[in-house]
Amino acid sequence: MIIAAVAIVAIVAVAAVLIVNPFGGNNDDSDADDMRCLLRVYGNADMNNYLDNDDLAYIKDIVDEKKVWDPLSNPLADTNGDNQITMEDYNLVKGYLDGKASTMYYMDWDNKRASVDYPLGNQLTGDNGIVVVFTTGLDIFRTLGYYDKVTLMCNSDIAVSSIDPALYPGIDKIESYSVPRMTHTADTYEMFVEKNIKVVLAEQRFLNETFLTAAEEDFDTHHVNVIKLPTNRYMKGITWEDTLVTLGVMFNKQDATKAYIDTLTNVEKEIEDAVNSAKVTEKSILIPYFADGYDLNPLYIDSRGTSGIFTADVYLTEMIPLKSAIDLKTADGFGEVDVEQIIEKNPDVLVVAAFGYATNKDFTKDQYESQVKEMCAQFRTLGYNKPIYVLPFESCVLAGPSFALVVSSLIWGNDAFNADSAWSGFYDFFKKYMGFTGSLDDLKNSKFAPWEYKN
Repeated sequence: MIIAAVAIVAIVAVAAVLIVNPFGGNNDDSDADDMRCLLRVYGNADMNNYLDNDDLAYIKDIVDEKKVWDPLSNPLADTNGDNQITMEDYNLVKGYLDGKASTMYYMDWDNKRASVDYPLGNQLTGDNGIVVVFTTGLDIFRTLGYYDKVTLMCNSDIAVSSIDPALYPGIDKIESYSVPRMTHTADTYEMFVEKNIKVVLAEQRFLNETFLTAAEEDFDTHHVNVIKLPTNRYMKGITWEDTLVTLGVMFNKQDATKAYIDTLTNVEKEIEDAVNSAKVTEKSILIPYFADGYDLNPLYIDSRGTSGIFTADVYLTEMIPLKSAIDLKTADGFGEVDVEQIIEKNPDVLVVAAFGYATNKDFTKDQYESQVKEMCAQFRTLGYNKPIYVLPFESCVLAGPSFALVVSSLIWGNDAFNADSAWSGFYDFFKKYMGFTGSLDDLKNSKFAPWEYKN
């Protein structure tokens, strides 16, 4: 459960939204973590976040009739998809654990069975590469150790030429292409083949049926593995965290994702303890969304919306006890609201999601803060006198858990959340996963840190 824009939403959101048993936690009686199941690979028989010997034991117990298999609550145990649990499932998982080249099946964003070449790293020899859409994809592959294999990036929300090389070294070597949303077509697929792309990580809203059909029909020839899992959006109970953990298994790189899972678990536990000790009470929130070039009135705000898809900042703020003061009627919860309407709702907290500044080399911290402060000042002028916090939107996706405790300490104070410990965890995360090389003070004063607006 982590994030790439406003990293606080993951914890409570997961508990609140994913009540469905198949991805609500373990199905066994072990002492393993009770997080929801992030790993969507078939063969993950015990429905936790790792593919390991415990899954072999679980499958063997079903084969030996020591356990009864319930395909509704435990669909991932059926490794080969033949609707029964046999030693074939056991042997397939054993092959995965041994790194044996084969086909691996996973549950995609439509909860359908999809497949990839296993291990995916075997496909990335020579000049074969990866395509991503958002900087979150860069973060995911940096975590997995395949950042240098990203060769193509869609120029969607942030131009590749604007990405800060201090955060993403070698970004100038990644080729940019421009394709509007939902127009990755068969022609786009042919372009990927020509450029030796073997792994595609893109949002569902970028890939139309002609692209997916072309990739599927041609798979046996060129092996373009399209990962049908989200990158920057919460989709139908699935997040970028699921994508990272699932890709960790697909690449046979679970060692790279374990620390991330541990971080998520610890953050969730600390927030849960604070809530249970009554040191934290729920507050109402609105999330004005602001980017360079946006008008101050009307503003966009982010909310849960009417569908199963919403943004990382909403996911982050639901990670802690912050409840939106308004529910937009748009499908994705992203819509225009007059500033006066925001003031009228008078939420306990405003959390401004500032997009396009943190990773953009063309903005200094002072320039970024100047633009965002102009918007915040308008709230004050209109009479909003409650706390306003600012989060760099792009950084709250994968880095979400690291933001959660920091923002919690800002909102509820040191009595509920230890600020020093929160900032220390924030720093450790950015060093480990985001390539940050400065000191803690450097990070606190950087474009990546959450901050409180004070007039």
